[in-house]
Amino acid sequence: MSPPWKIKQVHRKKNGVEVLIQTYLEPALDPPNADTAGQAIHAIRGYEYQILAATLAWIDLEENGLIYLEVAEDYAHVLEGDIEAVQVKATRGSGVVTLNTPAVRDAIESFVKLAGQNPSREVQLRFLTTAPIGLEKSPSDRPDELPGLEYWQRARAGREDVGLLRTMLERESSPEAVRTFCRIRTDEEILVDLIRRVTWDCGRPETPTLRRELEERVSLFLREEFGVPLREALSFADVLASRVLQRSAMKNVQDRVLSRRELYQLADSSTRVSLPRTDFERLVKKVVASPDTSTSTYALVSARSPVFPPWIVDAANIPTPKRIFIAGFQKNPCRSA
Repeated sequence: MSPPWKIKQVHRKKNGVEVLIQTYLEPALDPPNADTAGQAIHAIRGYEYQILAATLAWIDLEENGLIYLEVAEDYAHVLEGDIEAVQVKATRGSGVVTLNTPAVRDAIESFVKLAGQNPSREVQLRFLTTAPIGLEKSPSDRPDELPGLEYWQRARAGREDVGLLRTMLERESSPEAVRTFCRIRTDEEILVDLIRRVTWDCGRPETPTLRRELEERVSLFLREEFGVPLREALSFADVLASRVLQRSAMKNVQDRVLSRRELYQLADSSTRVSLPRTDFERLVKKVVASPDTSTSTYALVSARSPVFPPWIVDAANIPTPKRIFIAGFQKNPCRSA
């Protein structure tokens, strides 16, 4: 049986003697035959996009805000009791999205149910997808001959009438919860309670672009808050994304939460270099004994630290002398006769 790698043989002459040189190259790829229909590549890409989007939201989180993972939709931003639930769909390869897309209908139904479960809170839903807005196939499904989701956005801004959307949402093909929600409300109430609370954030960047955006935001955050150089900041994006993935898989809802405080704690622990006390004292002694003034102890001990070695005295604690004598030297005080 041949080895799972390629061997490159080269004959060379060295000092008149022919030498055989063998170089091991990369392993020869020979994947097993399998049914590609059962592979979960698209699902994994979707999860990756969701993790990156949640990590970006974590970077922008307010001081008293929280992010809940896999609680209300893919993640939810909670601030002072108000909820912004976010559904993330990396579906550009599946085509466009319309009001008839199953994921869109499910999102509207999810919002209606979430709002009903939290009557004392202001609930909003953001449908974030890489797929662009498309035009419904049937002309009867196009409000005013426009794509349904585009018409929704125009109605949200007050530029279109809500009645056409209401008609579409009350059709038999709509989920029962959505039909009931609309039937007991006026057009104005539908505008306030539904249309203006659901945002269709379509045509978002693909995964590589989203990852670059995350790395740029993380680099800016670490440079401004911790003074970390760019080359060290890039790896911290993976640290944050790993923490989001870890929290998303927690069993208890109380554990699937992210805070601004945890973000700072994780950044501090990831950018800090710790030394055992004995190593630190040995390093201090070495610097003190060094005649090189460029490596003085002032460069070793951070000015931010509130604790200084006992041999460093604050200038404010040094008593001011009562008299100061200034001695001068006269140049060439004596002349030869």
